[in-house]
Amino acid sequence: QLGEHIGTALAEFGNTAGTPTVLLDCITLWVSNILFSLPDPEDLSAFEGAVRLETEALLDVIRSSGCQWVVVSGETGLGGIEPTRLGRNYCDGLGLANQLIAAQAREAFLVVAGRLLKLEE
Repeated sequence: QLGEHIGTALAEFGNTAGTPTVLLDCITLWVSNILFSLPDPEDLSAFEGAVRLETEALLDVIRSSGCQWVVVSGETGLGGIEPTRLGRNYCDGLGLANQLIAAQAREAFLVVAGRLLKLEE
């Protein structure tokens, strides 16, 4: 069913048959890998700096690729957040990456219970 939603979303913002599409799944795990690659994962400043740097590099690739991209990410902030510094830092870093990516997207959607919700600016 999610595939139908992605197909509908691509049709809505003008996918042409000849344009390659890249599915990047998932930002959630990618941000986790950034966090645990740091010498001190509990250092929020270093983590946010690394997330900004890596996300800007990803956005440069997206902009220069000539492809249409579908980027998938989990939304951990809507559920319980681990009551530790590491858990809060992870949610903050993921939220930052999601915001930076969504700010550059033509369209952003939230999928909840199999329903596609278009997010407005």
